[in-house]
Amino acid sequence: MKFNKNILKLFLKLLISAVLLTVFLYHIELKKVFEIFSQISVSTIILAISVNIIAILVSGYKWKLLIPRHHYFKIILIAMIGRFYSIVLPGQIAGEGVKAWILGKGHEDAEQIAASVILDKITGVIGTLIICILGIICSMKMIPREVTVSIILCVLLLFIILFSLRNERFFSFINKICQYFTRFKKIEKTVNHLLKAIAEFKLYLKNPGLIFINIFAGCIYQLLAVLLIYVFSRSIQIDVGFFDYCWIFGIVTIALILPVTIAGLGVREGTFLGLLGWLGVVNEKALALSIAFLGMQLLDAIIGGAIHFTMIYNKQHTVLKK
Repeated sequence: MKFNKNILKLFLKLLISAVLLTVFLYHIELKKVFEIFSQISVSTIILAISVNIIAILVSGYKWKLLIPRHHYFKIILIAMIGRFYSIVLPGQIAGEGVKAWILGKGHEDAEQIAASVILDKITGVIGTLIICILGIICSMKMIPREVTVSIILCVLLLFIILFSLRNERFFSFINKICQYFTRFKKIEKTVNHLLKAIAEFKLYLKNPGLIFINIFAGCIYQLLAVLLIYVFSRSIQIDVGFFDYCWIFGIVTIALILPVTIAGLGVREGTFLGLLGWLGVVNEKALALSIAFLGMQLLDAIIGGAIHFTMIYNKQHTVLKK
C-alpha cells in the first residue's frame, strides 16, 4: 500500500511538471531558445563551473561549522550525494534527509547530525532571504512593495522560529507532545530519536555566535549562486543587473524548496519566465537561462550520484571479500 502511494505521488508530481512545462512552452519558439543557449561560450561554462565549485566548498564549510568532528572532505562528498537526491526525488528536502541518513547512520551523534542538517537548511534560507533583501534595496527597478514586505516577514518569521526553542516553556511544550507519542510502541523509537534531535537543536541555539556565522556563510553561498546565474545571463545578453538577480534568484531558490515537482521542473522555468518577463526579458532568453541553471544542477547531481554508487559498490565489494 505504501509503495503504491509513493508511486502515485511520483506520478502526480511528474504530471504537474508536464502540465507546467506545456503551459510555459506553448508560446515559446524552442528553436530560438536553443539558438540563444548556443551563445554560451566554453569560457563562460568553465567560469560558471569554477564559481560553482567555490560555492560547494563554502556550503561544505557552512555545514562543517555545525559538525566539527566530521572530516571536511567527507562532508563535501555527502553534500554532493544530497544534491543528487534533490534532483531525482521531489524537492530539496528529500536531499537534506538523505544527507542526514547517510552521515548519521551507525554514528552515536546521529541526532546531532539530523539537527545540524535542519539548522543548516534554516540558516541557508535566512541567508538567501537576506541577499534577496539586499538585492531589492540596491536594485534600480521599482520592485512591488508586496514582494519586499513578504520577504522581510519571512526573514523575521524564520528568526522567531529559529530562536523559539531557546524559550524553556516552548521547549517543554514540544517535549511533552513528543513524550505523549512514546506510548505508541510502533513509533516510540522514532519519537525518542526526535527528542534527542530537538535537544541537540537547542544546544546549537545556545551559541548565537555560531548561528550568525552560519547565516553569514549562507549569504556568501547565495551570492556565489547569484554570480553563477549572472555569468550565464551576460553570456546570452540579458540586460539585468547583479542586484536584480539577488532577489530574482532568491525567489527561485525558495520556490524550488517546495516538493511540488520532480527536479523543480516547471517551477524553475515558470519563476524565471515570470520574474524576468516582468523586467522586460523575452521568454526565450529567460528559458535559456533557466536551462543553463538546470544544467549546472544536473552536473552536480551526476557527480553526486557517481559518488554514492561508487561508495555502495566499494562497500559491497568489501563485504564479498570478507
